[in-house]
Amino acid sequence: MRRSGRIAVVLATALGVLCAPSAAFAADWHVSKAGDDMNSCSSPAPADACLTIQHVAGAVANDGDTVHVGPGIYAEAVSAAGKQLTFLGAGQGTPDSFNSSTDTLIRPTSNDVALRMMSGGTVRSLRVEGGSSPPAVDNAPGMLLSAVGAGGPIPYSVSDVVATGGMKGGLSADGIVVNDGGTGRFVRTSIADTAARYLGAAGINVFGANVSAAITRTTLIPLATQKQVALLLAGGASATMAESTVSDNFPTTGISVSDPGSSLGLVRSTVRVQGLPLLVANAAAGTAQAIALDSELADINPVGTFPEAVLLRNTAVAAGAHITFAARGSTLVSRGAPPANQTLGGLLLAGPGVPGSTVDATLQNSVVRAERTDGDPAHFDVGAANQASATLDHSSYTDVLTQAGGAVTPPGTAGGVTGNPGFAAAASGDFSLSAGSPLVDRGDPAVAGPNELDLAGAPRSVDGDGDCVAAPDIGAFERPDVHAKAAAPQAVQASR
Repeated sequence: MRRSGRIAVVLATALGVLCAPSAAFAADWHVSKAGDDMNSCSSPAPADACLTIQHVAGAVANDGDTVHVGPGIYAEAVSAAGKQLTFLGAGQGTPDSFNSSTDTLIRPTSNDVALRMMSGGTVRSLRVEGGSSPPAVDNAPGMLLSAVGAGGPIPYSVSDVVATGGMKGGLSADGIVVNDGGTGRFVRTSIADTAARYLGAAGINVFGANVSAAITRTTLIPLATQKQVALLLAGGASATMAESTVSDNFPTTGISVSDPGSSLGLVRSTVRVQGLPLLVANAAAGTAQAIALDSELADINPVGTFPEAVLLRNTAVAAGAHITFAARGSTLVSRGAPPANQTLGGLLLAGPGVPGSTVDATLQNSVVRAERTDGDPAHFDVGAANQASATLDHSSYTDVLTQAGGAVTPPGTAGGVTGNPGFAAAASGDFSLSAGSPLVDRGDPAVAGPNELDLAGAPRSVDGDGDCVAAPDIGAFERPDVHAKAAAPQAVQASR
């Protein structure tokens, strides 16, 4: 009986394998610049590899298969249509350089998306650049991750990619677009170790009520002087951005969160631009929100209409529209010389002044600082207007502006610290804390998470001022522990 029972288990296992879905037998196909579409596509050898990616994606590969793409420039628009495929390139190069002998680039000659995927899939180790067109017509995104038809959630995974929209005419399209194609389906996207370049359009554009993106170790950087926004969340989309960087040397918006349901989680990330690092806007029923943890939002030499580090703007004309913002262990800085007679602000809450619609911000262990470099004193660290409300706890800020019923926790209360925060080198853009900063060990230990790290990856809640009491610093950067143990000396063996 024991033997027959064991055989039954083996048979059941074998039948399970035989009846497994076809994805278990996914195939690998190969594309090479030395190949031919008449080949079998079965290996990277020139006698086997195919010549074009679209031939394999459209006529050869099945759902679940992997398409290996060799180095070189592929002048084609690739669409996976209704298949969930993996595209694996030979390398993505760097954001500023590409080697056709070692890297893979998809760049259509027509005004089309370089890589279009509609049913989920994976993209790794390649470069995409959207097709360009005359200035009168929009350019195409580098990569479109979307949905067709009905069904369950659609997963996407993108890593080690450089993405750029088409660039003809002095402007660019989005680097990466993630949406649901109007289907209402859930689209879940992971983007890691990727660079998205932008010029007049978004680096990454996430749109849709059921659309989300987890962005990790990714860099959003400009192409030239004409900018729009690095990361755009709209239509109810949500995204987390961790250990990532937005950088720009020209006027732009770093991250824009708009529309009811849209939300951002910023974790140990840097957003440093000339203009507006973070905009959260809403005008309709529902809530747009953003959270910043151990992050830096810096407006360097701001110009334009809204020279703040963070702007929360509610323009609703009826009740039910809300904006919320929370920051913990973060640094919000606006530093520069805006146009004459214009106020420079760190954090501005612009409420609608409509009963039942709100703008609220809560900051803990954070520093908010506005510094004019032209000598004009017209600035504020925290401002609130039209019934907006900012609550700050164990945070650093000094100048407050309130109008039309706006409310801000008075500076110096609730564990707050006023005056110069003691940045290491604010003039050169270093907003870490100097050894003598009054913000060292002044944060609230109760709100620092276990094993929490600062923006630079250092542990939180250490003894940075030498009083033998460990506590978190205020702001995105933690001073080193002055009592950190040195390497133990080696034992010396006594001689006899």
